[in-house]
Amino acid sequence: MTAFPELLLQRMDVAKEVQIETRSAEGAVHRVTIWIVVADGVPYVRSVRGRKGRWYRELTARKEGALHVGSRKVDVRPVAVRAPATIDEVSAAFWRKYPKSASLFHVPSITAFAKRTYSGPQLKAMPLIHPFGANLCRPT
Repeated sequence: MTAFPELLLQRMDVAKEVQIETRSAEGAVHRVTIWIVVADGVPYVRSVRGRKGRWYRELTARKEGALHVGSRKVDVRPVAVRAPATIDEVSAAFWRKYPKSASLFHVPSITAFAKRTYSGPQLKAMPLIHPFGANLCRPT
């Protein structure tokens, strides 16, 4: 597994938002702005809509996508995350980075997740994916 360069990890860590690029089954390109956290040297993203989110469905179906961090485009691949300790760590990272976000309190899946009962998908932007709140992917 390839690791992200340290400078890119730092940029992901301080970025409030990044864009994720995915492709539909027909090949149409989609880009959407998402949140990102870095936990234990690994970038993660989460879909507020869980498995219903288009970018999440496309990313997991095609097993590839790209992150746009500033002016840099980085190819990524989703990796499933199932370890409860990692899910808790990533959840805590989201709460620390986005403490005043109303969506963390009003989206049922995120609220449940914050109460440590969240079991949604997570995708890891290096190493990670779970069944409800997407953590990102690793570089390809």
